[in-house]
Amino acid sequence: MMSNNGTFLCTTALMDTWDTRADKLLFLGEHCKLFDKKEYYEKLNYQVFKYIWSDKAEVNNALMYCTSVFDDIIEKLTELLNRYHGVNYSKKYWQDLLIPWLQYYILTIYDRYMHIKMAYADCKNLYTNILIEDNFSFIATTKDFLEYAHSDDCFNLQLYSQVVKFLNLKHNIINIDSPKIQTKIEINNKKSIIKKTLSVISGIINILNFNKKVVMVSPYFKFNAIRHCLKLFVYSKFRIVFDNMNYHILVDVKPNLNIRKNLFKNIGFMDEFKNFLFYSFVQNFPIIYLEAYKDFDKKIDELKLKPPKVVYSANALYHNEIFRFFYAKYRKDVVVTYGQHGGDFGIDKIDVQEEIESKFCDIYYTYGWKKQEVLCSVLPQQPLPICSANNKINLIMTCMPRYLCCIGYIEDGAKMLRYIENTKVFLNKLKYDNLLNIRTYNGDYGWSVKNRLLECGKKLFFNSKINYYKQISSSRLNVFDHMHTGYLESLSLNKPTIIFIAKGVYSFREEVKPHIKDLIDAKILFIGAEECAEFINKNYDEIELWWNTNKVQNAKNLFLHKYFRTSTNWVQEWVKEFDMLLENRWTNKV
Repeated sequence: MMSNNGTFLCTTALMDTWDTRADKLLFLGEHCKLFDKKEYYEKLNYQVFKYIWSDKAEVNNALMYCTSVFDDIIEKLTELLNRYHGVNYSKKYWQDLLIPWLQYYILTIYDRYMHIKMAYADCKNLYTNILIEDNFSFIATTKDFLEYAHSDDCFNLQLYSQVVKFLNLKHNIINIDSPKIQTKIEINNKKSIIKKTLSVISGIINILNFNKKVVMVSPYFKFNAIRHCLKLFVYSKFRIVFDNMNYHILVDVKPNLNIRKNLFKNIGFMDEFKNFLFYSFVQNFPIIYLEAYKDFDKKIDELKLKPPKVVYSANALYHNEIFRFFYAKYRKDVVVTYGQHGGDFGIDKIDVQEEIESKFCDIYYTYGWKKQEVLCSVLPQQPLPICSANNKINLIMTCMPRYLCCIGYIEDGAKMLRYIENTKVFLNKLKYDNLLNIRTYNGDYGWSVKNRLLECGKKLFFNSKINYYKQISSSRLNVFDHMHTGYLESLSLNKPTIIFIAKGVYSFREEVKPHIKDLIDAKILFIGAEECAEFINKNYDEIELWWNTNKVQNAKNLFLHKYFRTSTNWVQEWVKEFDMLLENRWTNKV
């Protein structure tokens, strides 16, 4: 056991792993400090290490570097996996199969790697506790990795432990009683009523329609999903069918540590971080792409699915392994199209999810904007339902995980605290407390957002149980403290909508900046919370007069035309677009 003279590095919120006998503590980030435990840790002698990604230049450099790393890693994995599985698939095949997991994995691990490395470089006599390898967990699927990497303290202790050991930094090895992550792969064993209904409908349609040409997989219709699917089916004269690929598949294969060590050893990159990635793959490479790969692939073949001419999805890429396995294999026979799923796309300087989706498909459908690097087209969205209005002000919030999964220009990691503080400034300044409803995000990730907001000393009303679309459609004013997707939906309702954001969080593309300036000039967007609250205080009684002025309407309409186009004729426009693909016999050049 190492001496406790020096500074102990706390890497996670697992307080039992902290050495509180040390001279002082260094928290690696705000993710270590749970709000409901502050009475305990505030008595300790501690500091918090700087959050690297508060610096936009660091974000830029990290995103560019990790993009180049991805290309090199996928090249090497193509060679290794083809040899291991006894196949000869192309780099494109393995990229399509692995891209959601691998892109997020590289960014996640780079965050853990850089924070550890910089903390040890900045602080003398630093040491920490790392997990004994017998306590390490394996990951089964992409979905499992995304879930545990942004939410699970034990799994993140494993990631930090791997970094510390690889870099041979000062540490003690500890053994903790942590639950192991389930390695059995069971896909779609539980379904919601809507998913069950869609599965039954899809099954019947697929049996009846032997000449299906366009298959839609999880098209992400946000409301009236079944009705929208049936409309497209009928209006296309049965050329568009639906199959959300929610088939039940069970594979129970144990990971083989010896095989993994042999497969990923002696890679020999000149770059230290790339070598660390392969070192970490020994434990963290998903079982579904290694030990369970052949069994899972065989079970998909046994489903006897026939590849269509065109496939479209907007929500299957990250969590639907069947979708990725099937279309990676039949890539040469199918035109793969994918639809935008996020309000940051086309707006943020660099958006990782946008990059993943546009790399995966042949044609990328957006809400209105275009991208030069890929073949883009526009699919207008369904207009949202309009409800009778009340007199309420809705404040719609977001929340990002404590543990970073994706480096970017959003309220990620420690920037969440700046985001919450900015919202508290708004609440302190707003005079209409009796009309205000706060809709917090459906995941809190351990930030204790409600309790932090209540520190402002006001009586606040929270209601997130009402259907989101009914809530924003029926309120008199919607206020957003972030720029993800919700503000676009509210603007599209032509509902008085105001956005305020913290200074220095977002970074917009050059072509977006004139539109952002128009929103600011029209008082739709505020950089800072205080000015926003003051504007509402002065104008709420006549908010519709402000909203219906030419300046406001023009700014809103121009922005929506580029970044969130809707159409009452969306069904006909979608059918026309996919008919054009079929008639032009657009072929995949992969």
